[in-house]
Order: sequence, then structure tokens, then C-alpha cells
Amino acid sequence: MLSVALPLLVLVLVVSSSLLLQSRERSQRGSNLVTAQINATSATVLLDALNAETGIRGFALTREATFLQPYYAAARRRVKDEQSLRREVLGSTSQKRVRSILALVNSRFAAFNRVRLLVVAGATDEQLTVPLREGKAVMDRLRVQIASLETYESAKELVAKTGSPPSRMKLRRASWRDCS
Repeated sequence: MLSVALPLLVLVLVVSSSLLLQSRERSQRGSNLVTAQINATSATVLLDALNAETGIRGFALTREATFLQPYYAAARRRVKDEQSLRREVLGSTSQKRVRSILALVNSRFAAFNRVRLLVVAGATDEQLTVPLREGKAVMDRLRVQIASLETYESAKELVAKTGSPPSRMKLRRASWRDCS
């Protein structure tokens, strides 16, 4: 009887261990996918803002409406991209970071539109210098905040894998506070 029970017990332990490992691996793959989606969507939000900025700067420089095409295309995609980013961080500790990023994006697009209207109204280069300079400073902050979000998401994934934070994580959090 013992000769049958012992192999059966070993089989049950091996199957249980295998199922547990598969479950952990599946969970880890899901976490990796979420991080990749957040990083990709935040990069898309940044790319839209950069394209809009490029279009507005080209229009301000040349006064040619063809330069507004990247601005208009980015403005059309913006709402969908922002909704995707909000949805991906739903229930995440990154929601506050994303709200801050999207507030910056919204202020940038409003500023882009003000510059566009100034150009249409015939503003001089001198009148455009200040809003364009301020816009560049905001875009630089946006780049830092998105990079910080991506770093934070990757660090969270690393903590989930290893159980301990990387030593540079405290530096990244400090740089995030400097940007908000």
C-alpha cells in the first residue's frame, strides 16, 4: 500500500508545484504586458505633443498653413490616446502621475492653439518668442514626467519580480517630485 501511496503523493506534489509556477508565470506575463502598454501609450502621448509642437513652430516661423497638419493630426488623436492611458493605469499607483502628465498635455495644446491664433492675427516674431519659449519649457517638463512614469512602471515590475526595489529607485522618485 505504501509503495503505491508514496509515488502518488510525489505526483500530487509535482503537479501542484507545476500549477503554482504556471500561475505565477502567467501573472508575471500580465504585469509585463501592462507595463509595456503603459510605456507605449505614454510614448504615443508624448509623440503627439511633439508633433503638434513641431507643426506650431513651423507655422509660426513660415506662416504657411501646411505646417499645421501635424498639429491637427495630433489634436485628433489626443483624446483617444489620453483615454487609453487613463484606462491602462486604472487601479494603478500611477494614476496621479498620469493625471499630472495629461494636465500638462492639455495646457500645451491650449497654448499651441493660442500661438496659432496669434500667428493668424499677424503677431510679430517678438510677440511669439515668449509663448514659444514657455512652450519649450513645458515640453521639457512633459518629457521628464513621461520618462519618470516609464521608469516607475519598469521599477514596479522589477519589484514584483525580485521582491526588492532597485537601489536607484529613490533617485527616480526624487526627480519626479522636482517636475510636478
